[in-house]
Amino acid sequence: MLSATVVGRLTRDAETRATTGGTSIASFSVATDHGFGERKVTTFVGVSVFGKEAEFAGKLLKGERVAVSGAGYLRKWEAGGKSGAEFSIDAHRVEKLWEGRQDEQATQPPARASNGRDTGRQREDRPSQGAPDDDIPF
Repeated sequence: MLSATVVGRLTRDAETRATTGGTSIASFSVATDHGFGERKVTTFVGVSVFGKEAEFAGKLLKGERVAVSGAGYLRKWEAGGKSGAEFSIDAHRVEKLWEGRQDEQATQPPARASNGRDTGRQREDRPSQGAPDDDIPF
């Protein structure tokens, strides 16, 4: 068995279905980039998730970032006289990754902690009504 972990974005909303025995199955595809510039390559990976993990994965939407871990397979296919191959993962674990804040404060740099030498001047990157440097936890 090949163990694989892929981090990327969903290319479509996850689809869920159930077996005749009642086991949930979620399917989706993840796109991941590697390289940069003219050498940037996008790889598409099909993902299948089973059981309770499929109930969570079935709620994932196109564009969301995820980390997927499980057993990797190279699946070959033929259809209409054409053949191809797809790398797939039967996932044991699916995690939705944090995107960060999308509001305007995300573009502002965080306030810096004091170095112990307060000159009494107002720093330009800190609001005047903000907490003193000693109250900042980092």
